[in-house]
Amino acid sequence: MQQTSPSRGAERRENPRKTITRPAVLNHARLGAHAGWITDVSLEGAFVRSDWSDLPTFTSVEVLVTLESGEEHKVKEFRLPATVARATENGVGVRFGNLDMESYSALLELLYSN
Repeated sequence: MQQTSPSRGAERRENPRKTITRPAVLNHARLGAHAGWITDVSLEGAFVRSDWSDLPTFTSVEVLVTLESGEEHKVKEFRLPATVARATENGVGVRFGNLDMESYSALLELLYSN
C-alpha cells in the first residue's frame, strides 16, 4: 500500500486555533522587547503581528501576554517561552516551549471560552 503525503498547505496542527486580537510583547534576551498583537493562538503557539519580522527561525523569545487565570478569572501577565517558527512581513509565528501549569490552564481557558 502506497502512503500519500498531505497536500501542500494542508493543516498540520493538532490543536485548534482561535482568532483573537490581544496586545503582546515579544522579548528577546539581547535585542530587547517589541510590542505587537497576537492575532491567533493555540496550545502549541501563536502568531504575533508586528513589524519585527526579521527574527531568524529557531530564535528563542518570550511572549508576554495578559490572560485571565484561575477560578476567579484574575487578569495576570504571563511570560510564555517560545521559539520563532516563521517570520513574514506581518510578524512572527512562534511555537511555545515548556509552559508551566498556570500558563497552560490560562491558554486552555482562552481557547475554550466563548
